[in-house]
Amino acid sequence: NQETDSCDLICVAQALHWFDFDLFWPQARRILKPDGVFAALGYNWPHISEEIDCAINKGILEVIDLYWAPQNRLIWDHYRNVEIPFKQLQSPKFSMKAEWNLDEFFSFLHTFSATRRCMDAISDRFFLDAYSAVAKLWGDAATRRTVDLDFVFYAGSNEA
Repeated sequence: NQETDSCDLICVAQALHWFDFDLFWPQARRILKPDGVFAALGYNWPHISEEIDCAINKGILEVIDLYWAPQNRLIWDHYRNVEIPFKQLQSPKFSMKAEWNLDEFFSFLHTFSATRRCMDAISDRFFLDAYSAVAKLWGDAATRRTVDLDFVFYAGSNEA
């Protein structure tokens, strides 16, 4: 599309950290209307309880740490180290919660690219061990627990 000033909103969900900024920002600036809004959102680490979080950190997050792509750090830092060419807008603090049983929660942890890379490199033993450790803390595996996810949100204006 060669149109300029054609979009009121550009929204990027859970992906900004993968973009080639040298290519993306000029195009975003070109197509966003002068009073348009750019928004980027995503999520980070899950939180359930101090005990379960500790078991996840030790059993999974510390193990997979070396297998993350460097770009992931950008979202972990809430995009603070990304030079976004739009004037940041004040926005409310959002929360993101899910209600998951033990298997649903571990299915989520399995979606992490670093989890899969680590499994490919060293096997899935760490993941199975972590599941066993968390299962002892979780109680009945069918019990649904609230999982708070660290929500990342940036909104910026393309002021004229």
